[in-house]
Amino acid sequence: MSDVREELRQLVKAAAALHRSEQALIYESVLAVGRLEHRNAAVNLGLSQAKLAAKIHLSRDQYCKRAQVARIILFFPEAGRMLKDGDAELSQLVMLSAKLTRANAHLLLPAVKSMSCEELRRFAARVTPEGEVLAETVATVVVRLELTVAEHKQLDRLREVLAASAHVPSTKEIFMTALSSLLELRDPLRKAERARGRRERQDAATRHAGGGMGKITATEVTSEPAGVKSDTGAYLCATRHGERVHDACPAAAESDTGADLCATRHRARAHDACSAGAESDTGADLCATRHGESPHDAGSVPSSTPARADAAVARQRDAARHRPAVPAAIRHDVWLRDQGRCAWVLEDGSRCEERTMIELDHVEPWCRGGGHTADNLKLACRRHNAGRAAAMLGEQRMREWRTPRRWRAAPP
Repeated sequence: MSDVREELRQLVKAAAALHRSEQALIYESVLAVGRLEHRNAAVNLGLSQAKLAAKIHLSRDQYCKRAQVARIILFFPEAGRMLKDGDAELSQLVMLSAKLTRANAHLLLPAVKSMSCEELRRFAARVTPEGEVLAETVATVVVRLELTVAEHKQLDRLREVLAASAHVPSTKEIFMTALSSLLELRDPLRKAERARGRRERQDAATRHAGGGMGKITATEVTSEPAGVKSDTGAYLCATRHGERVHDACPAAAESDTGADLCATRHRARAHDACSAGAESDTGADLCATRHGESPHDAGSVPSSTPARADAAVARQRDAARHRPAVPAAIRHDVWLRDQGRCAWVLEDGSRCEERTMIELDHVEPWCRGGGHTADNLKLACRRHNAGRAAAMLGEQRMREWRTPRRWRAAPP
């Protein structure tokens, strides 16, 4: 592992050197274009600006942008130093070319170092030529959406469904309604927060009943998004959205009978959907992954003999097929504790910022005896989850799991 890390460090150093040299070349290119413009090269050579740009292997757009930045550097040398050191991009300086003045340069140029292009655009819009910063208004983003004719018909149908009380919703209202509904159904953090709210109401009802067995009212039990009103409705809604039944069926999960019904339906659905894939060792992993389990949890355990290896594989395949799902209450606690973010701690002591492709990761893998407990579970992004799995269970195993089935070699 140390050899691999040293090799990666050397690769990082080489990439950094290449990018520094690239930035220096861009800076020299800007200066060269500036000198051509200063001496009116296109006119003196009898060329159009586009043909002059082609002669120096630039597009007309690239030539014009470099000419703009060259003019900025002429009057604001600090911008040239920022470009050469990699603290500023061409696109950022081009964006400022129409706004930059002697009076506001002390505001706009430092902002280039700490803001993205979009943040810089919004900030520059508030800076006046006199160097004053106007009060911040609500930031807006323009979203352009292209639809086929069939997709537009679906949009019109949704507009008809949502129309009520003589009000026909706009496209923005439709989009925000659909977005809110989808987040209510699929966002694990919102599910966890709703579950916590139900537990708090149940505790309050128990205390109000004087320490008795207090029950939740029907309204409190079914405080889920529209469509998750009954056991059958929950099953259909969860099936349509690819979720486990017990995630979207809190009402059924409140009673033993309902919980058994949810679990039975989930197991039947899981085994029906994955019966083909679970016949092979790799298929067992895919089956587990389809139902929200970490890929390495069903991984292999090294064995010294083929017979023991075959037995271990059989046990792991059986465990992957029949491993129970993580209880909803524990899953919700983990999501709330880690706040929907990868919990992996980097070498510099900071925490991974990733919030997409988040998975439940067993600290001690299930195949090695780890359980479904909050202490043994944490959130991990797919990259860190897969990397840890490869370190614990073997790169070959994970490579086989990552390879699409259609790309795998046919068995001899």
